[in-house]
Amino acid sequence: MAAARGRHGRGMSMTAYILIAVGAGIVSVLSLLALSFGLFEGMVFAYLTPLPLFLVGLSLGAPAAIIAGGVGTLLTSSMGTLMGGPSSVPLGLCYLIAFAAPTVLLCRQSLLWRNDAKGQPVWYPLGHLAVVLAAIMAVYVLLAFAGAALFGDGLMPMLEATMKDFAGAIAAGEATEAIVGQAGFVPMAICFSTMLMLVFNGSLAQGLLQRVNRNIRPGADIATLQLPLGLLPAMLVAVTLAFLPGTAGVIGKTLAAVGAVTYFLAGLGVIHAWVRNWSARGIVLPLVYVAVFFIGLWLAVVGLGLWSQINGLRAASADRKEE
Repeated sequence: MAAARGRHGRGMSMTAYILIAVGAGIVSVLSLLALSFGLFEGMVFAYLTPLPLFLVGLSLGAPAAIIAGGVGTLLTSSMGTLMGGPSSVPLGLCYLIAFAAPTVLLCRQSLLWRNDAKGQPVWYPLGHLAVVLAAIMAVYVLLAFAGAALFGDGLMPMLEATMKDFAGAIAAGEATEAIVGQAGFVPMAICFSTMLMLVFNGSLAQGLLQRVNRNIRPGADIATLQLPLGLLPAMLVAVTLAFLPGTAGVIGKTLAAVGAVTYFLAGLGVIHAWVRNWSARGIVLPLVYVAVFFIGLWLAVVGLGLWSQINGLRAASADRKEE
């Protein structure tokens, strides 16, 4: 596959190109800093931290996202040093890991394309993009556990100590022990929320760019999302690990949550395909999303995504038998 160039940046001077990318990095950091206000609005703006990076990446190309992410990483590193000395330098590393690196890679992959037999462009599949995001998170998980084991006492003791300090400030006695007991679910929650944040911001950026005709990649229908078959055995391995005790079980739970996000997206694709021709789809889809995110039916959507892939495997197997 070839990487698509930013068609909107071709007639743009290099100075303007760099200034736009740098500005996106600055806006991204400002969005993150809004979290320091501790208000609901601050949390909303902080959630949109990757949005400027996606906007320049999906309109000008991955190099623009690299510049914006680099600027954001440098700014957060500098601010961390000014606010707390050397111990706060990892603030820039956190920005790089959570926002810059995955956004750049997702932008690059989403802009890959090839020509089919008729000479028509075929863009990088949505299902493969979902797996790329899952792979990024899985690598992060394994590196976090391995790094904590090599350079410390392990990730779980660190999380338990942090949770104990947090619990001591808001609770006492058995309540503290109960909170500390949830430490094993912290990596899973972080990965789950980070993946959904990146999906939301990437989708929002693409939608905004399409409205103003600044997108490089054409719009894609989530109903066409098909996950690679190789994801299913990987998911089964993660779920099996999740039943093991200790650190191995925590790693398994976390990797299973990472895989669950991809099947969640596939499940949403099935729902969109079902209601595509309904006259009331403009009412049904919002109600479905409300039910999923506010009533807690996301697990049912994950199951729907799993069902769709297993059903696809059965259909493929039946076709091979007929041949």
